[in-house]
Amino acid sequence: MQFTGPDEPFDYLFKIILIGDSNVGKTCVVHHFKTGYFVEKQQNTIGVDFTVRSLEIEGKKVKGLSSDLVLFAKKAILKKKKKKNRQTYTIKKGFHYESVVVTDLKVLFKLQVWDTAGQERFQTITQSYYRSAHGAIIAYDITRRVSFESVTHWLHEVEKFGAANVILMLIGNKSDLAERREVLFEDACTFAEKHSLMAVLETSAKESQNIEEAFQLMARALMARNGLHFHSEGSRNSFHVDSKPVIISQSSEDNSNCSC
Repeated sequence: MQFTGPDEPFDYLFKIILIGDSNVGKTCVVHHFKTGYFVEKQQNTIGVDFTVRSLEIEGKKVKGLSSDLVLFAKKAILKKKKKKNRQTYTIKKGFHYESVVVTDLKVLFKLQVWDTAGQERFQTITQSYYRSAHGAIIAYDITRRVSFESVTHWLHEVEKFGAANVILMLIGNKSDLAERREVLFEDACTFAEKHSLMAVLETSAKESQNIEEAFQLMARALMARNGLHFHSEGSRNSFHVDSKPVIISQSSEDNSNCSC
């Protein structure tokens, strides 16, 4: 995934809201996503604030036999033609032949990330921003159990005021303070699986852990939701289009994200 400026032309525009209790580090997460830097002291968000960043994702789009390159790779390739950014394969399938076209793909996303205030007195304001959101990231602080217990409340807010097909992700922030942990990552995974959330990651704006990855997963999930078959070579993630558009495969070496 490459970084591009917010004024670049784009293929897709998606709105993502970041919600959760006060002081879980939402503003630090958004600031790091936009600038790549961590700022120790951030003022509490008043109402709603937003930032915009464009992202370019590279991969391959497949037309023909299957959108699944894993299945495609197992077929007998009888003939191959290659042009610029495009390869055509002739595949034997049973007693007949099929053509598969693989096209190099670059998709430019513009993400509007809305940072919402966690204080109760601003909830009437922030609720109005739920309706047009394509994705919602619920954040909690791994050092404050009470912020994790509030995730249920924020989930109900999205279900009540948001779109029916909004994609939901859970992030446990401040993973750099693991020695003060009050929330086990396994508890977050269990919660996410129970409520059919798309993914769980533990993040740290201070140590640049999983900030980019969280928004990257969300962008790819939104792309899949919009019907774009996509495969990124070497990626741990596979994507398909149905009622659960994203399947996240967990690496045994990485215990800061889990499949849901």
